[in-house]
Amino acid sequence: MTIKFDYQSLKPHLSPDSLVLTPNSRTQKAVYAARMSELAEGKVDAGLKVQSMSQLIDELWSELSFVIPLPKRISAFVLKVWLEKQIESESEWTLTNPAGVAGKVVDAYQNLIHWRLELTQLAQGESTEIDFFIQWISDYQALAKEKSLLADFAVLNFIIDHLNRLETKLSKQILMVGFNQLTPLESYFFKQLEQLGIQVNDYQPKKEPEMANQFVFDSLDEELEFAAHYAQKKQKQGNAVAIVVDQLANHLPEVHYQFSRVFQPNEELPWVVLSKPEYNVSAGFPLSDQPVVKAALTLLGFQSRGLKQQEIHFLKNSPFIEWGEHAEKIRYFIHQICLQPRKQYSIDFLIKSIDDDPEKECLALLKRRLQVTADLSHGKKSSEKLVEIIKLYLNTWGWVFSSDQDSSFETQAKQSFQTAINACKRLSDFYETINYREAIDFLKQQLLQQTFQIASDRVSVHVLGVLEASGLQFDELVLVGFTRDTWPQKNKINPFLPLELQREHLMPGSSAEREYQYSSSLSESLLTASKNLLVTSTRSEGEKKNNVSQFFAHLTEADPRSLVQLETNQSLEPDFEWLSDDQIDLSGHVIKGGAYLLSDYAKCPFMAMAKYQMRLTGYEPVEVGVEPRSKGTWLHEAMELIWQSLKSQQSLCDTSSAELEELVDVSLHTALEKSKAYLLSVTENEIVDLEYLKLKKLIMQWLAIEKTRSQFEVAELESDYSLNLGEINLNFRIDRLDKVLNEQIEIIDYKTGSTTINNWFGVRPTEAQMPAYVLALEGAQVHGLNYARIKTGEVAQSGLVFQNEDPQINVFELTEYGEKKNADKPRKDMSFEQLKQQWRTSLLRLADGISSGYAPVSPKEPNKTCQYCDFSSVCRIAEEQPNG
Repeated sequence: MTIKFDYQSLKPHLSPDSLVLTPNSRTQKAVYAARMSELAEGKVDAGLKVQSMSQLIDELWSELSFVIPLPKRISAFVLKVWLEKQIESESEWTLTNPAGVAGKVVDAYQNLIHWRLELTQLAQGESTEIDFFIQWISDYQALAKEKSLLADFAVLNFIIDHLNRLETKLSKQILMVGFNQLTPLESYFFKQLEQLGIQVNDYQPKKEPEMANQFVFDSLDEELEFAAHYAQKKQKQGNAVAIVVDQLANHLPEVHYQFSRVFQPNEELPWVVLSKPEYNVSAGFPLSDQPVVKAALTLLGFQSRGLKQQEIHFLKNSPFIEWGEHAEKIRYFIHQICLQPRKQYSIDFLIKSIDDDPEKECLALLKRRLQVTADLSHGKKSSEKLVEIIKLYLNTWGWVFSSDQDSSFETQAKQSFQTAINACKRLSDFYETINYREAIDFLKQQLLQQTFQIASDRVSVHVLGVLEASGLQFDELVLVGFTRDTWPQKNKINPFLPLELQREHLMPGSSAEREYQYSSSLSESLLTASKNLLVTSTRSEGEKKNNVSQFFAHLTEADPRSLVQLETNQSLEPDFEWLSDDQIDLSGHVIKGGAYLLSDYAKCPFMAMAKYQMRLTGYEPVEVGVEPRSKGTWLHEAMELIWQSLKSQQSLCDTSSAELEELVDVSLHTALEKSKAYLLSVTENEIVDLEYLKLKKLIMQWLAIEKTRSQFEVAELESDYSLNLGEINLNFRIDRLDKVLNEQIEIIDYKTGSTTINNWFGVRPTEAQMPAYVLALEGAQVHGLNYARIKTGEVAQSGLVFQNEDPQINVFELTEYGEKKNADKPRKDMSFEQLKQQWRTSLLRLADGISSGYAPVSPKEPNKTCQYCDFSSVCRIAEEQPNG
């Protein structure tokens, strides 16, 4: 165990029969490892009893099972699922999202238990939410009494009621190590122990810091990069280093990206074998995100009526399905099926195709699996029976549960998945029978909630959340992301309990004062957890001032370069040489892809380089009707023709409705002529005619919005521009430039899909076109940036307006009815020049990575980016990590 604990300072507080009690298992392991390190080789130890709070509760529960009948324990998650069903069936409840509501109800009920309050203390009629809360929890309590159920978070309360039966099983002295704050229920538990004659003492491990400084950066990415370099430097000196990241679970992609760049920088290279990380991140990703589990969920999602094209591709490519001796022939057959342009393949069609194949004997395994899918019954059964059906179904499809002897990463994920499947049996606590789909939905929810990782205690660098670090000690401690905006956290009042009740009892989230006290206590603990303490924060965006949390503002601000040599976008000295290739050119200069290359590189560097540099292509999805790309081209060409004719807003307003409709009609037909032959080769003439009518209606709605804008003239249409960023030049085409008041310019970009202005900002702007356009128009007075969103049901103009007379940049959205949304809400409190500089810095960072050929698999938003990526078959994000 490399997280260290000062056992010598703890030792004077112990007696031979002491129980050392810790708030979590991580602290428990650290204390136990510290004790073991005290023993000389060959020395026999009588054993120091060290337990976490949850381990003590489980032990006392087990002891009670020998003396009284116990109720069945159910997890908070199972209770949430039951409540979700109650909420869905409640006709008087009008709010949506039953899952979110059920989660809030469980939190409220858990707070009642932990604060030793009764449901009867709540009064009917105070609010609709509280009335429903009383009703739902009353229904649960009646059912729990009938079926003898007990929620996990109420177990300690049950133990307290029967504590006299456990007196002989309890240690005579309990030393609480590293506890920060106790709930009223926990405090009452320890008081009851003291009344039984048990000595309960508290010990807070503390170190006197020798160095304590704060460091201010421009972004969280820079904070993490600094922390990674510092951790690596101290690791080489033999020190145990902890990086505590505020809201760690929300920043996992950024953490892994920055730490892998520093600790294992060559692993993005295709020929480098992945090794176990040299650092340990305590917060894992959802179990459902593990590739082998994703494969199982895909199989469980097959429908008896047929398989979708992406499911057919999955069968061909998945490494987690075993096909036996005829694997190659089966995969080749599936490949031939993939070439047929169908969105869905019926089971009957697939089986008939097998029967018609000359080598159908080799395809017998595939046929049998398809028949099992077709025969899969969705009728109601007991949860125990459905669990067996699920396991048998996966085995039939060649997804094999591994043995306990195998300890690989993939196997451990499978074992966790099997545990989650078995947990579905707990649905029988509430329901006699359920159907297959309900069982699968329950399983999916579990997998989303359950995190998965293989932690390594052999490494000396640990990235932790705030609560996980409580009670621990370190040689080096870096606190990352602790700003005034996030620490203390904002209060979040639970709507299902009376506000006054929550504030009176200082429940979590009840008030700013409560969150301040709680954060202050945790901060004090962190300030004395290490001899060397570093606190990093990000400057406030508007004024670029120090934004560190007030709990650490007293620390001296220092230059990060005094501790580590930071080289932003550093290029590694390679031990390889790229071979020249006509299709792959990473030498810089003109790189194809334009502004879309920057956007895709921000989403995931590997995806962008694979698409624009390696020229890899995925299979073309089959679309019903006109595909989005062709529709977008058609719209752009039509809009160019329309404004070549109109030229200005005044001309638009002077044109009659009949004349305008005729102009749109002619422009659409003229633009269609360029691509009509292709469109008719992939879809029917009637479909093209329907698309024409839809586009015409959308364009007329957009022109109605154009009439309400301030006066403008169209200056340029589909003009080519270039932008130099470091060692690369980007060429792109701007849809339209309008000249507005005082010779200022507004940029118009047509969009047929969803748009998000937020994606223009940040270190990795995933919609980088607009920032690139602004930088390319160097010297021009840009008044605004506009998305022309021409999408069914969402026709609108949205963007930013730069106010020259003050520093605010306003975000707006304009519909055909002239409604402005958020028009007075500033997006950024900075000048246009400051924003341009921020954009140049962000895009230069992306361009440096592109020009150096740096292509790590690092999606900014894995669930979103990876879902629409064509390169999952060559991307190594799904590759298992060896134990090595």
